[in-house]
Amino acid sequence: MANRGVRIAVTCSKSAAEAKEHVQNFMKEVKGEPMAGFGDDAFLWGFEGSDLEVRRGQCVFDLNAGADVLHDADALTLTSSERRARQKSEVRRILTTFAKHAVDAMDAP
Repeated sequence: MANRGVRIAVTCSKSAAEAKEHVQNFMKEVKGEPMAGFGDDAFLWGFEGSDLEVRRGQCVFDLNAGADVLHDADALTLTSSERRARQKSEVRRILTTFAKHAVDAMDAP
């Protein structure tokens, strides 16, 4: 779908323990919301949950997604709350899709 995007940054630490400590400290700092099912650690944070941190071993994936639903073909037929709900669900869909791909890539032989 058009008007959707994701940014992914990857940082690898010297060890999994160091990466885990970094993620835990960052989560406390930004008051992230834990998210199960992705990597070794994962949490949502940022404006309306637009950022997802995922750790797999010594690597941390920082994902940021956006969805400009105002330019969707049916945007004018949606109420403000429906547009907000679509934006939030689209961002979550994008983040979880790319997080799964990132973790799968780390697990590949």
